[in-house]
Amino acid sequence: MSSPLKGVLLSLLLVGCNDSNDSNQSLSTGVFDPFSDTQKQALLTQLVTQIVPTHLQRFNAATHTLVSTVTAWCEAPDNIEKQSAAHSAWQSAMDVWQQVSVVQVGAISDPQTAYGENIYSWPLRDSCRIDKQVFLGVDSEETISGLIPKSRGLDALEYVLFESNLTVSCSSQAELNGHKVVGWNDLLITERQAGRCVFAKAVAQDMETQSAALLEAWQNQSVASFTVVGAGKDFASYQSALNHVSDGVFFIDKVLKDLKVAKPAGMIDCDSATCVESVEMPYAKTSKEAIIQNLEGFKTVFTGGDGVGFDDWLIAQGEAGEALSSKILADVDAAIESAKALAGDFKTAVTHIDQDACVNGTDPVCVLHSRIKAVTGSLKGDFVTLLNLTLPVAAVSDND
Repeated sequence: MSSPLKGVLLSLLLVGCNDSNDSNQSLSTGVFDPFSDTQKQALLTQLVTQIVPTHLQRFNAATHTLVSTVTAWCEAPDNIEKQSAAHSAWQSAMDVWQQVSVVQVGAISDPQTAYGENIYSWPLRDSCRIDKQVFLGVDSEETISGLIPKSRGLDALEYVLFESNLTVSCSSQAELNGHKVVGWNDLLITERQAGRCVFAKAVAQDMETQSAALLEAWQNQSVASFTVVGAGKDFASYQSALNHVSDGVFFIDKVLKDLKVAKPAGMIDCDSATCVESVEMPYAKTSKEAIIQNLEGFKTVFTGGDGVGFDDWLIAQGEAGEALSSKILADVDAAIESAKALAGDFKTAVTHIDQDACVNGTDPVCVLHSRIKAVTGSLKGDFVTLLNLTLPVAAVSDND
């Protein structure tokens, strides 16, 4: 974030650069960059030792609260106050996760450990499979750890905590037989509530474990990966490390813009006017809040919070970079305001899209999409050009 304090810090970095052998010559491209390697190291250090760990610590604390509130609710499932506390704890954990998941790098996106996917697997989800686990009496963290991602994590908890309909969700007899949940609907309501609670506690406990493991992996592996560069390391230079971070932040293009907004609104991969079934959180009805948290998370990464960020890197490029930094921040703020302005929950807003107004650029959902697209358009264009970065493969092949 640009500020008088950050100006002082950057000046100190420049002085340190002038007093050392630090070079502004990119090791990966040979192109001169006024933003030195010392400053790039500071940007990475701010991200991987401050911004991401702070969010992961907050998420870990939120999972502690989630376990205790879910346990308390399950001891008195008819207690509205305890149910509301469990819902609030879930939402608090989800809010933090939506911010940190914007940074799809390091331990967060590592397919080997799959911590991130185990914590939240959307858009992969399967309520019928969750019903099966509940019916079979999955009741321990150890058992949960053996399930595939779409049967656990925040998405599974959303279903069992917020879905008031206790009828099995499998849509066909074949699905019912395949998932072995025949007989569930014959159980007493109290038995089905108890079954969901047992499962919910086990999932919450597993999430607490996954969260702690993710935080440890980030601190013990990801920090060194991004801050110690050179021959034989994960990244040959700070430039290449930042390019990887840039690739990860394109989450806001392929996931936020396309999957969370465009697909439900019927703009892509939809055979009807809208695809409301693709809305991210159909049970908690907080998809709008998730969009806002994604944008806030991106803004924090872009500005570096109270430290060095991508905005400073752009500003160092001169007038064009400074103008682009201001434009991206203005467009992010406009997108946040558009999301906040949506009437009701996102599913309701999508259901009431006025196609004519969408074409004219006045429908609220379409306005939101266009404002997110303004941000991603800048990232795909002048952002990568000015900073000498490369686009991720998915963005290269995207005509949007």
